[in-house]
Amino acid sequence: MSLPTLWPSQERGIAELIGLYESGFREPTCLTSPTGGGKTRMLVELLRYAAGRGIPSVLYTNRKMLLEQTANVLLGGGVSHGVRASGWIDDHAKLIQLSSMPTERSRVYKSKQWELHKAGLVLIDEVH
Repeated sequence: MSLPTLWPSQERGIAELIGLYESGFREPTCLTSPTGGGKTRMLVELLRYAAGRGIPSVLYTNRKMLLEQTANVLLGGGVSHGVRASGWIDDHAKLIQLSSMPTERSRVYKSKQWELHKAGLVLIDEVH
């Protein structure tokens, strides 16, 4: 599966976030885009950037359907990653992790079975 070409607005958003990161800015930052604006595509590029620089990263999703769709898009984009979610084989050693927020809440905070992924870049899909 090949990924669609980035649109100029996507390229600009990605470049601005990377520029902030490289300048040392670590405050929460929100990149928004309308429905159909290619947010998942932008997330793939941000994770490619992180992987290429050896930056441990995590992408949080809040629904099983989004996690499955995003895992497929990441694979199609050549982003090697582990998945931290109920029903998936644990591969926490990977540099890039795709995480289910409900699973993280349960296994990290409630039962203390896991520790958080030690990420230098944290991305959240569908921040509400």
